[in-house]
Parts: sequence; structure tokens; C-alpha cells
Amino acid sequence: MKNLSSELKNELQNNIIWKKYYNNLCDYLYIFIHKAIDLIEEEGELIFVTPEYWLKNLHSKNLRNYITDNGFISDIYYFNETPIFDRVNTSTIIFKFIKSKNKKEVNIFKYLSKKKLNEKNLYEGLSNKSLFFKKKQFKKNEKWLIFNDNEIEDCNKIINSCLIKNNQLKIFNENIYSCLKDICNIGNGLVSGLDKAFICDDQLYQKLNSKEKKSIIKVLKACNLEKYFNSDYQNYIFLNNKTITNFEKEYPSFFNHFQKFKAELSNRYNYNKKINYWDWVFLRNFKLFNSDKVKISIPCKLRVKTFSDIKFSYTENDFFPTQDVTSIYLKDNAKEDVYYVLAYLNYDLVKKWIFINNNNRGNILEFSEKPLNEIPFRLIDWSKKNEVAVYNNISNWTKEIITTRNYNNIKLINDAFNSLIYINGRNTST
Repeated sequence: MKNLSSELKNELQNNIIWKKYYNNLCDYLYIFIHKAIDLIEEEGELIFVTPEYWLKNLHSKNLRNYITDNGFISDIYYFNETPIFDRVNTSTIIFKFIKSKNKKEVNIFKYLSKKKLNEKNLYEGLSNKSLFFKKKQFKKNEKWLIFNDNEIEDCNKIINSCLIKNNQLKIFNENIYSCLKDICNIGNGLVSGLDKAFICDDQLYQKLNSKEKKSIIKVLKACNLEKYFNSDYQNYIFLNNKTITNFEKEYPSFFNHFQKFKAELSNRYNYNKKINYWDWVFLRNFKLFNSDKVKISIPCKLRVKTFSDIKFSYTENDFFPTQDVTSIYLKDNAKEDVYYVLAYLNYDLVKKWIFINNNNRGNILEFSEKPLNEIPFRLIDWSKKNEVAVYNNISNWTKEIITTRNYNNIKLINDAFNSLIYINGRNTST
């Protein structure tokens, strides 16, 4: 929508269909699909080539519901990030819609190779390098997950184990379950606007006076994060909270350092604020990051091949995340400790749930506040001694991984969570 001409925007905003079903955060393709459904006769068919993301995007829910109300998807060809169109970087699907009340299963074809498709190798590629399966027809008000039903049902055991005990209340016919947002605050990192200007390398650090050294913070970048712990950090200059009368005199090394970046710093996007060229442009969630709490960190966007590539990291309280990192903090009312939460997020079945449900674009998963908030979270029933014992073991094994940087306890942790999810899982009869 944002890339359309003013003429097209005005046309959409005056269109009855657009005003009823869509908004300015929706894609232009939605109304083409919607209108095509209206135009075809009963038992008519549509085939579209589109990006993949609308299958799970929040703003496309009305489109998915309209498709479900008027027929069904019979086939989806999923090409992931396979290059198909020149100069187009997107994850592509071809789908077939049938306008019929006699709904059938969905045929899913997943192309597994990254080799570019053309007229010559198309048939061979789809025949020999594809995964094919059938799945139940998509439902209203749900994300359309193009995964095997058995995989989805396996991941839903997480939700079943997170149902709030003895709660009869239902909203929109859905059971209520605990989520990460119930025990954690989540925030994306600080924005410098020009990271290279604020990095303090060893050569610069050796020149700093005592006042300048007090203006150095330890920063975590996405590249520093490993599963369970961070591998390294970088020193950054941070002057935003300083009262500076004479920058050159008080911070001479910083002054000299910033001169080579001054033009670029002055041209940064400043979020409509008046800032000094030596300041960071957006102290997003600074109060949260400047607390004395340890945190869990993950890259805001993470390229993965499988769910096992997802990695949540324990982070000490004196590290600050930049804009490519999202951090998770326990709320004061949380009874579970950070080690249990960290282990839970790194638990294979939880990562598989994330992989399937994330609003990904191809192989890139998004870990901003909203998708993290939605992760179902297995609270401990503190009245059950066996659950408390499992919890203590998980917490202690996780501490050992962080301390020793050895993954020997991973299987023990996964087995322990399996016992909570599969054996001691909450009764779903409510």
C-alpha cells in the first residue's frame, strides 16, 4: 500500500470492498484475489502466483476468512526462497482456489532445492526435489500453516500443556493458555543510527581519558549470540545521558573519532528529535535495558534452515542490545527463574512451534515483541512436587551450560520438558 501512487491509494480508500475488509497495512494483492473470487462462478477455479507471507500475516486474516467462506484452497506450491523472478527476493507460492462448498484436503508441494527453476528443469524439480503431502482444509481466524498436520498437532501439545488450570472461560471458542507475555517484558534494542561510528575498538580505547572510559557500554549484536550464551560483545560509545559543556575539551578522543563520521551522523533519521551528532538516535526500551536484571536475547531476524537453528541466549545485566537484537526480561511477578525460561525457549518442541507459527519470510524468522509474546509458556504447578523437582533440575542444568559453555545437559533438559509436556501436561478437558 505504501508504495502505490496517490491515485491508486485514493481509488482503494473509496472502494467498498477495501473499506469493509482491508486497511492501509494490507497488500494490494488482497483485493485482486477478493474481487476474482466474486467474479468467478460456482465450481470456478483461480490460480495465483503470490508472495507467501499472507498465509500467516495478521492483516491478511480477512482475506483468508473470505476465501474460506467462499470455497477452498486445493493446492499450494511452495518455493521458499528459490529464485524464480529476476530481481525479486521473496518467498513464492502458487495456489489454486476452487469456489465450491464441497471442500477437500489441501495438496502441498514444497520445493526443496534452491536451484533456480526454469522451463527446462521445472518438471524435474517438482518431481524429484519436492516434498508432497495432504493436510486438512484451512479454517477461519487461523494462520494457514503449510506443514504436515502431524507436525502441527505435535506442536499443539505445547498449547495443551499451557492451558490455564481450572479456567472455564473461553474467548472466541479458544481455550485460554499462558503465553510468554504473561511473565516477561520484551523489547527491541537501542538504535544508534550509524553503528560503525560508535564502536570503540582497542586502539581507540587506549587513548581514552577516565571520563571517556565511563562512557563506554558493552553492546551485544546479533552475531554475538549463541544458543544459551553470548560468544562476545563490543565496546560502544554512549553519551546520551551526559551533560556536555565543551565536547572537544571534555571528550577529546571521542571528539577526534567522531569527526570522520560527522556528516553521516548529522544525516541520520532522527525520529523528529533534535539530537547531538554524538548521540544515539533512539533509546528504545532504555529503561528496561538499564535495569539490574539479567535477560534473554535473540536476533530480531534470524535466518534458519530448521527449527534447531533458533537460539536464545542468556545475557548479563550490563550488556545493552542494539536494534538487531530483541531482549526478554522476567516480570517481577514471575515465579519461574530466567534459567527455566531460557531452557524452555531452547527446548526442541518449543522451537518447532516457533518455526511453524512464526510470521517468517522464507527462511528468515522474525523475533520482535509481538511474535515472542505469543509463544505458549509452560508454567510450573508449584503444588505438585514432581513438577517442582523437574523445574529445579532444568534450572540447575541450564546454569551449568552457561557456566561451562558445554552442551552435555541438552538431552537431559529436553527429556525433562518432555515429561512436563507429555506426561504431566495440563488436562485439556476444560
